[in-house]
Amino acid sequence: MFSDILIAYVNQVNSVAMIKIDLCVTGKVGVVPNFVLSCSDTSLLRGLPDGVSGLAGLGRFNYSLPSQVSKVFNSPQVFALCLPSCPNTTEYSGAAFFNTRGPYNFASGVDLSSHLSYTPLIINPIGFTLITYFNYPSAEYFIGLTSIKIDGKQVDINPSLLTIDNNGYGGTRLSTITPYTTLHTSIYRPFIQLFINESMTHNLTISTNPVSPFEVCFNASGMHKTWFGPKVPVIDLVMHSEDVFWKVYGSNSMVKVEGEYGEGLWCLGFVDGGDEARTSVVIGASNTLGNLAEVSSLNLV
Repeated sequence: MFSDILIAYVNQVNSVAMIKIDLCVTGKVGVVPNFVLSCSDTSLLRGLPDGVSGLAGLGRFNYSLPSQVSKVFNSPQVFALCLPSCPNTTEYSGAAFFNTRGPYNFASGVDLSSHLSYTPLIINPIGFTLITYFNYPSAEYFIGLTSIKIDGKQVDINPSLLTIDNNGYGGTRLSTITPYTTLHTSIYRPFIQLFINESMTHNLTISTNPVSPFEVCFNASGMHKTWFGPKVPVIDLVMHSEDVFWKVYGSNSMVKVEGEYGEGLWCLGFVDGGDEARTSVVIGASNTLGNLAEVSSLNLV
């Protein structure tokens, strides 16, 4: 979802990469002629942030924004997305890059494209979005999460939940419309327990009045702040190799809320998706803020 779309074009495999950043800087702006779009009434904007005037589809289908840009410039379908780390302010805005694999210039002049780690994208053979065609694979983006660690300790997970079966169930999906990461109940329970256990070693005070939909909250008054947000146990989302992981610090794992009695709380931004969840792990938007993700739709696994 964007209020402004910035299109950068550079003529430059299937993979997704992510890195923590503070600001995205765009390149040259290109024009996409005869862009296919549709109009609707404002009811579709309900629940979206103020100032949003439309939706941009980024999925793997012919008329998504990345697909149309790719066709115009006759290039591989590659895009990078940076959601702002401060969504409630206008000081920092997000950015989207299309038809390019960099450079992605950081505010200090660092090219982030040289610091990305990649993991293959995986095809879910069964689509289940609002508009789905029979026997057509999902247009959404799935990645091969193999384990979750908290402060280096592995969460006890049934490995079969992290793979996609023939009916399209299981696996790990990226979602910008799901606010918080959701976990299948059989993953969520040991994940929460291990996070609580590790929190004890950080001398964190757990609130007895968590705020829904969160189950684990901490008193903000006793929380130490770092460059990477509140100092809490670090979560590692391990991909196809132990050397490829997405490190989630407090700035992305925790959500600042107000408690029942007006007290400040930091809550773990992971929620229970239920024991019948179609997708075992859905990585939500709040856990990706301030990160640069590059997605390439070639050579899907």
